[in-house]
Amino acid sequence: MNYRLRANGRYPLTAEDIRETASALFGATPPLDVLEKVGADIVQPTTMPGFDLLTEVVIEGPPKKTDGVWRQTWIVTTKPGPESRDINAERDRRIRAGFTFEGVAFDYDDASQKRITGAATLAGFAVAAGSLPGDLRWHGGTSDFVWIARDNTLVPMDARKCFAFGEAAAAQESAIIFAAKAIKETSPAPSDFAHDRYWPS
Repeated sequence: MNYRLRANGRYPLTAEDIRETASALFGATPPLDVLEKVGADIVQPTTMPGFDLLTEVVIEGPPKKTDGVWRQTWIVTTKPGPESRDINAERDRRIRAGFTFEGVAFDYDDASQKRITGAATLAGFAVAAGSLPGDLRWHGGTSDFVWIARDNTLVPMDARKCFAFGEAAAAQESAIIFAAKAIKETSPAPSDFAHDRYWPS
């Protein structure tokens, strides 16, 4: 397919990613109108702009909606120096440190991130398919759906709560990314950029 999707606060997700996640509810190829019902927007690709290989890099920006169509965007920026790499490392450390949802702390390492994204996307499909509040078997299994918190306790989640769980994780990650961006745009960047006051709590 020649497009990608944004869903549950995350981009990019390919149509195949979401369809694979939702296969338990809709089969191998859930229709695009169902994707749209759960907030999955089709993002049309665009051509990467030219740039100076010696001094610049091109990164993919957030998709932009123009004339009712979501389109891929690109950002041309200078190659990061040692300071920017250090800020990026702090950003990544804070993202992987986890997040809190409804007063409970959860892990958010690379593996957890993928599992949360997949579960939240599947939960969105379950809600669209008519899953009722309080239904803990919405995932199609024979036991209640629960998530293991950082302290090893089990947190039951119906489909709506699981979807909100994924949204909270994505919102925290986005806030940290934009905090890092703000630090790097400060001239000069503060030497104590790792201090908590520069980052979301």
